[in-house]
Amino acid sequence: MRGILVIASLASFVLAGVVAPVNAAEPYILNLSGNNFSIKEAAQIGQELEVEALLSQVHGSAPIPLPGITDWSTEYTLRIFGLFLVDPPANPVKTYVGGTIELWSQAPPNAPWTPTTPISLIPAFNGGQVPSTFIDGQQLLVGSFTQFATLFFGGQTGTVTSTIDWTGGSRLADLQALGIESNWHWNGFFNNSAPVPSGYLKLYGGKLEREVPVSVNPATWGRIKNLLRAD
Repeated sequence: MRGILVIASLASFVLAGVVAPVNAAEPYILNLSGNNFSIKEAAQIGQELEVEALLSQVHGSAPIPLPGITDWSTEYTLRIFGLFLVDPPANPVKTYVGGTIELWSQAPPNAPWTPTTPISLIPAFNGGQVPSTFIDGQQLLVGSFTQFATLFFGGQTGTVTSTIDWTGGSRLADLQALGIESNWHWNGFFNNSAPVPSGYLKLYGGKLEREVPVSVNPATWGRIKNLLRAD
């Protein structure tokens, strides 16, 4: 009976005689700060969503070096833009097409706020500063959204779901070396009621993450049977 149970549990991992890869529990993560705001919201089909964001100062699982992030001597900024609404605005699920995401580093910091600046101290929107101060310095990563949607079923908070493929930037090779340049996700949220600085539209947050692929040794059915016989 024990052998039957073991074979049954292994069957879900075996295809054409080879054990399939699995994913580790701990993903690579780029955390967004608490100060991320949209400067464009799509109120009609064909209109654009754009968000300016900062990485958090707390990072333990980033896939690329982030020197100076803990004391914010180097700032890490994100621009998310080119997302165009294709569903009626009243839909609880809104799908967008297109979309680009860029990660930049700049030292010394020159954006109008930091990850920990209180909302009340963030200056009003100034088109001469934003987004220009979020896309200067060094472009670490640039990618495209292959899927993007927001979900809102009432209350204050909605959900962001997306898939990102990184395609360029000075740190793309780091991701390619790990085999993780594709299939990232912005698992995020937005808040319709949270306070935002004057001229900004909504608060956004969440994290960019990618599960870590784990290689496993191939195993044939014959090899598995031999292991069970040995047991």
